[in-house]
Amino acid sequence: MRIHGNTFLRSLPKNSGSRFILSLARVAHGAMDILSPPICLGCQQVIVRVANRKKLRTPRLLICPSCQSSWNRTAISVCDRCALPLPMIRDIQSANKQSPPRDASRIGLRCSSCAMLKFKFAQTTVLGAYRDTLQQLVLESKQTTGSTLCFSLGGLLGERILQTNVGVSSMVSPESDLVDESWIKRIPDVVCPVPMHWCRRFKRKINGPDILATGVARVVSRPVNFKLLHCIRLPKKQGMLPLEQRHKNVQFSYAVNVREARRFVGKRVLLVDDVMTSGATLNELSRLLLRNGIESVSVAVIARGGYGH
Repeated sequence: MRIHGNTFLRSLPKNSGSRFILSLARVAHGAMDILSPPICLGCQQVIVRVANRKKLRTPRLLICPSCQSSWNRTAISVCDRCALPLPMIRDIQSANKQSPPRDASRIGLRCSSCAMLKFKFAQTTVLGAYRDTLQQLVLESKQTTGSTLCFSLGGLLGERILQTNVGVSSMVSPESDLVDESWIKRIPDVVCPVPMHWCRRFKRKINGPDILATGVARVVSRPVNFKLLHCIRLPKKQGMLPLEQRHKNVQFSYAVNVREARRFVGKRVLLVDDVMTSGATLNELSRLLLRNGIESVSVAVIARGGYGH
């Protein structure tokens, strides 16, 4: 599998050429779509695009709207910090039918997971729950040939970040130009992938978090930094451990590049990873960053484990 030509061309910097070059690239895109139609990496169907003059400003994401809708969350209340569902107001009312609250719509429900685990990061943005189609895509993105899929998932995650932080409607087309300079200040200052140990990179022959972070950074118009965090010890796979051991497993496994951290003192960092289950790894990295002068840490992941069915 190779990165589609449109993905490469549309990931070029905004100031990479003159208007003539961009117009020529647009014509080339159309010709490439006719000769080699873009195929959805999820359902293997041809992706039909609506013409848009501004679509060169954002990368082409090779996942069709049908696949995207399969993992979009329903209208449920979730915690902004850990992205787990919160108890619904109607559940409280049904449990207390005889004396329901007078003004149930104003009740503020606290997330029990955040109160117990005390996460250091401030916010979590996810595409959906780790199951069904999204779970399959995440597993495929870990393969040697998953670079294109990683980049597309990262671009979709970047659009979700803009929808969450900028307030763009979820009904906006994936091809639309979501970046608005008047609202861009709400986005974190730098994107940073969760570091992978060199042994694991050598075994997989792909660094998924780095590619995800590149896709996210391209959409949200923020720089990506690959040197801020390092994995200095190979931890056991988190998925093979019980929840109570995962926090101990990641201790002393990561380190902050102090020289790089000085550049971002007082800045906001966005950590990017593929899956979040217990949040132990992201919480440890957030703790290290905050201890080195980072103002706040946000988290963006493709899938969130721990959802109830």
